[in-house]
Amino acid sequence: MSKLVAQDTLVIQYGSASVNNLPTADSSVIYSFDATIGDLVTIRAVGTSPGSDPRLSLAGPSQNLLATNDNTLSFSATTTAEIVFRIQETGKHFIVVNGAPGDFLLTLDSRPAVPLTVLQFDTPLSINFPLADPSQAYVFNTDPVYPTTLFIEAVPFSLDAYVELRDGTGEIISTLRSNLNSSCISIGAGDQLLELTIVAAPEVTGTVNLTLTNVPCALGVAPAQPPPTFTPQFTPSVVEGVCVASSPRNINLRSGPGTNYARLALLPARQTIQVIGQSDNGQWLVVQNDVLQGWVSALVVSVTGPCAQLPVVAAPPVPVASATPGFPVIIVQPVVTATPGVIVITATPVVLVTPPIT
Repeated sequence: MSKLVAQDTLVIQYGSASVNNLPTADSSVIYSFDATIGDLVTIRAVGTSPGSDPRLSLAGPSQNLLATNDNTLSFSATTTAEIVFRIQETGKHFIVVNGAPGDFLLTLDSRPAVPLTVLQFDTPLSINFPLADPSQAYVFNTDPVYPTTLFIEAVPFSLDAYVELRDGTGEIISTLRSNLNSSCISIGAGDQLLELTIVAAPEVTGTVNLTLTNVPCALGVAPAQPPPTFTPQFTPSVVEGVCVASSPRNINLRSGPGTNYARLALLPARQTIQVIGQSDNGQWLVVQNDVLQGWVSALVVSVTGPCAQLPVVAAPPVPVASATPGFPVIIVQPVVTATPGVIVITATPVVLVTPPIT
């Protein structure tokens, strides 16, 4: 990524598209666009000629690799590459398209940062339609011990709205549309901040009630079997001579051993980080890379390596107030080396200024 500025780049803006061509298998086309911290960007490349199979990479202002994608996993036989990413730093970003040669169509879309309202456990929240602020979003943190369930009731029951649930990186993890009454979304035990948006046509009237709880979804009539989708298996990473942690889900790195401590960073699913200690009860682990140190819940990660004799680390003072929800900076492409105590990442996390909390 260090040679991006040395190559010709094409400028692309939010809401626009570009048709281009990869003449050979070792060629690439580079685009640049201006982004603001908190933007939720969607980049999509579609092969439009026989044999074309584009691959996407996204790089930040310092040309550090942020995300890559070859073929989207939601469809088993596709040559469409897609990246959804929550921008971490204001400035010029780069899109690199390469892969199997041929014509492709590139699109770039964005949703600006929006105000966030916190959903509290066992405290129902009513949303009235038409919406006073269509850009409003709702956030909640999952429970590290028990599954988290979001119950949805609609009045009238036929209220036509669209519900979208995204993880901290911006990826969609669940959607609902129409017939929302008595719906529920269940998320397995974990420690990550999720974002919920609900939109409807301007003429829609009614109320949607949201309740966040640890009570499981009630089972009803079994739905029709959906078409099979490819779900990659999770295999914990192993680094010889190093105790490391990884998880099939995104997880928060916190300033102390508890969900009442602030979020320092987000470790993306399947990424690896070194473990150097544990809490006195063993329920939280101290992890580090070369720029930060934090705590993760031992219940939501898998550890491998020499982890049996981890030292006990004293917890910092308990915060006076609960941690304020806001999406933490994403740890970008951490790579654990075989040298104990050393972890190299491709970018230094920055302080993420979050949207207003109401």
